[in-house]
Amino acid sequence: MNTRVRAANAWGRGGSLQSRAKWLVRAPIRLYRAGLGFLFGTRILMVQHIGRTSGDRRFAVLEVVDRPAPGEFVIVSRFGTKAQWYRNIQVHPHDRIS
Repeated sequence: MNTRVRAANAWGRGGSLQSRAKWLVRAPIRLYRAGLGFLFGTRILMVQHIGRTSGDRRFAVLEVVDRPAPGEFVIVSRFGTKAQWYRNIQVHPHDRIS
C-alpha cells in the first residue's frame, strides 16, 4: 500500500484535510454575506473582487493590522503580491470592501 492511499484512508472518503477544512476557511465569507461581519470587529475585512480571467465575483477575508487614515487599511497577505485576490484587483481595481 503506498502512502497516498494510506493518507486518503486516514481521512475516510472525500479527500484530504484541506478539502475537509475548506468550509472552515470559507466560513467568514458566509458570515459577511449574511450581514454578520460585525462579529469580527475591526480586525477583519472582506474584499469583493472580480476574477481577472473568469470575470466571476470573488471574495477574500483579510486581517487588518493598521488604519493609518480614514478609509485606508494595512492588511496581511500570506502570499504577498502572488495572492490571487491581489492579482485580481491589479487587473480590475473596482473592488468593494465590507
